Amino acid sequence: MNGLAFLLTASALTAAGPTPDLGFLPNVGQAPPQVAFIAPTPGGAVWVGDDGALSIGPVTQRVVGGPLDPRAGDLGPTRVSLSLPGALAADIPTYSTVLLGEPHPGLRAQVSLRGGRPELIFILAPGARSDGIRVAVEGQIDLAVNARGELVIATVEGPLVLAPPTVWQDGEARAARYTVRDGEYGVSVPEYDHSRPLLIDPLYKAAYLGGAGDDRLVALLIPSDPAHPHRGKPHLVARTTSMDLVDPSGAVSAHTDVLVARMSTDLKTVEQAHILGGSGDDDVFTAAFHPASQQLILAGVTESTDLVPASMAAPQPQPGGYDDGFVAALSPDLGTLERVTYLGGAGMERVTGLAMNTMEGDPRFGLIYVCGNTNSDDLPQRFNGAIPVRAGILDAFVTRFAADLSAMHVSTYIGGASGSESYVTVAVSPHDGAVLLKGVTNSWMDDFPVTANAVQPAFGGGAPGTTDLFLARFDANLATLETATYLGGDALEEHGYEPIAFAPFGTDVFLGGTTMSSNFPDVVLGTRGDRDAFVIRMDGALTQIYGGVAVGGSNADLLYEMLLAPGAESEVILVGLTGSPDLPGTEGAPQTTYGGGAGDLFVARLAPGLQEVRRLTYLGGTGREGAAMMALDATRDALVVAGYTDSSGWDALAAGPQPRLSFGLDSFVVRLSRTLDEREGGTYFGGHDDEMTIGLALHPDSGDVYLAGYTGSASLPGTDTTGPLSWLGGDDTFIAHFDPSLTGATEPAPDIEVTPSGCQYPTTPVGEECNIRCTFVVKNVGDADLALASIELEPPQAFLRKPLPAAECLPPQVLGPDATCAVQVAYLATHEGAETGVMKVASDDPDEPLLEVGLWGAGVAANADAGPDAGTADGGAGADGEGCGCRTAAGAPGGALVVLVVGLAAHRGRRRHR
Repeated sequence: MNGLAFLLTASALTAAGPTPDLGFLPNVGQAPPQVAFIAPTPGGAVWVGDDGALSIGPVTQRVVGGPLDPRAGDLGPTRVSLSLPGALAADIPTYSTVLLGEPHPGLRAQVSLRGGRPELIFILAPGARSDGIRVAVEGQIDLAVNARGELVIATVEGPLVLAPPTVWQDGEARAARYTVRDGEYGVSVPEYDHSRPLLIDPLYKAAYLGGAGDDRLVALLIPSDPAHPHRGKPHLVARTTSMDLVDPSGAVSAHTDVLVARMSTDLKTVEQAHILGGSGDDDVFTAAFHPASQQLILAGVTESTDLVPASMAAPQPQPGGYDDGFVAALSPDLGTLERVTYLGGAGMERVTGLAMNTMEGDPRFGLIYVCGNTNSDDLPQRFNGAIPVRAGILDAFVTRFAADLSAMHVSTYIGGASGSESYVTVAVSPHDGAVLLKGVTNSWMDDFPVTANAVQPAFGGGAPGTTDLFLARFDANLATLETATYLGGDALEEHGYEPIAFAPFGTDVFLGGTTMSSNFPDVVLGTRGDRDAFVIRMDGALTQIYGGVAVGGSNADLLYEMLLAPGAESEVILVGLTGSPDLPGTEGAPQTTYGGGAGDLFVARLAPGLQEVRRLTYLGGTGREGAAMMALDATRDALVVAGYTDSSGWDALAAGPQPRLSFGLDSFVVRLSRTLDEREGGTYFGGHDDEMTIGLALHPDSGDVYLAGYTGSASLPGTDTTGPLSWLGGDDTFIAHFDPSLTGATEPAPDIEVTPSGCQYPTTPVGEECNIRCTFVVKNVGDADLALASIELEPPQAFLRKPLPAAECLPPQVLGPDATCAVQVAYLATHEGAETGVMKVASDDPDEPLLEVGLWGAGVAANADAGPDAGTADGGAGADGEGCGCRTAAGAPGGALVVLVVGLAAHRGRRRHR
């Protein structure tokens, strides 16, 4: 999962943060037994051994001292599910820290993640010395401190660099330095008060060590159904070779698996991740939410012989051949693999399409249909289908499953003997449940199984090497072929999985593609270039063509996507690629002329009768554009279009939050009025490598724009870019979040901040109150008033609020921008041993309506041996009182000295995978 380089680009890139931490995952059988915890980071897998060793790439660090016993620390926000051979586990918690134990009396060690980077942390009791900390480094060629005070760990994969340690005590800086001896390093602080808290924190460098494999996004989905428990949250579906949660070395996997992740709407948290795969390649092709169960249904191709767990009942539990299709259902929260099944015979199957019956109230509601092509003669359940025998080299097929994937009902072939069928898509009529297939055929000898009602009974190309589209309609049971027809002219017809669209009213269907034919049937405005985009309108039975139009000029014009605007008129909107400077309908458009270069995109409005182009706008600069996709924002009557570009100085993007091209191919997103008479906003999005745009989706309520794809850049906007550029590893998945306007303008909003982020009190005799108190400052760092609703302490017996002479937080209370108030909290030891608590601050912050601050204390017997006075674990921030009447017992986990030692950064040569 190294490739999940999730970007924090909320509010049109104006509010950014570090990469969200997925956390440490305990070993539940996915890794060798000597591994205790694994964490995926942008620099590759970080793993903690059962002996407390910390490994990152070729480097292993061991704290010198007594034996360590790694244990789970603080819970992280992410849950992970593994559906892999030997590791079938659902909803596994992750941890933001791993507690390593005590290498020396009075010294505790732990590993944490911050912003996707590991830190080795030491907590020292009062009286302990910082020069007692030693860390042995294995796998290094050399270990040295450079002239800048950085610790440089030379490795076979390049240097790891630790920034110089910075030390504060009582708010003042103290000198500190790394020490190196015999393959070990430590931290030396020459002068400090050993009875007071001390914080040693190296500065981070934003670079990475290693890099796993390629992580290619397949789909970006946002559920809009009110019944979905995570409505409005982005879901990423990807294929990955970066199995950092499985392979503790972080090496590139020899095969691909399926990765699904759900993120919070602000992209700050990966809430749930699920990895599905077997011992071979598993390649997801399509995904959709089930209309009844809200499960995420996945379909693709697998070479694995162990994809289906032995304990799971599946319609086809064993593979039929060397490449089979698969269909899987994940629970709505992605935590559980509820069903997975093979789909295939002794040959090869390629699954390319997925559709479900959406007729609520119909007994067939939720039935699942999967399509593709195959060379197997023994497709499962074929004898129940309309055509039980394969005809050609590769035939199209469609298979029906029960709504819960518990049964495979029926399969049918369709194809000609003289050729193959490919680019197959499937749709289910929302009116009668009939199943429609669309694809490309080169069965040129008129042997495709056309029906008597076909609108084109003969192959249009007439010779080998040309292609036609084919259309077929089956009944809902796939038992009867109701309509089958060729559709094409005298040259090539091309089809890139553009789906069949159903009119919002009536039973008509719309379909599109790209044609090189000058005599494509029933299409007006015939071709003028070597390729034209086209759309035709047919009756629901596929027996009549009501109209068609080609959108083209003097050069090549290709269709990318088609959608129908809501409403009775069923206006058709197209987006495609053009090299033509003379496309029709540009009068009154935002961009009336061809931008130049290798190609522009175009967006066109077509009348529902398909007799004219109502308006067409170019989208492009002087370079090249491509990979367009679009989404309709019905609430604002606007159209959002995304793709990639290498055009610099494109004025359509100049007002956005990233107004200039970064490098190579950047993603872009543009907002247009639905009538295509106005451009409302736009922006580049990219780093210092290429970005490929794959997914575009809008939040169903706010209209916020989410853009996703994959990238080779290590310097994308909205991420932590404080350090040098470095290669992340292969191609990494990204997701970006923009405000609906795409202009960078944001609505004023409050933003709460509480410092320090937690407090650890010294050990205290039972029944006594420590006179060191922690003072927390609450600040509104936003640009609108912040309303504090409540501040509560749990448990109230141990952690008590104390009054302040001024500026105390007294909810209900309103803080203006930059205003502050304070809360003082004391600790009363109620029993022997550790006590944990939390301060809960409720406000109208839209991102954090309930902010929780950790509190830690420990009680000791009243007659315990006492040590020196102590302060807070936050470097003394907010600690009150001179002497402390609560004594810290020798060796107890009191927090007087905190040392944050490792913030790793690697300087690597950049690589490209294209």
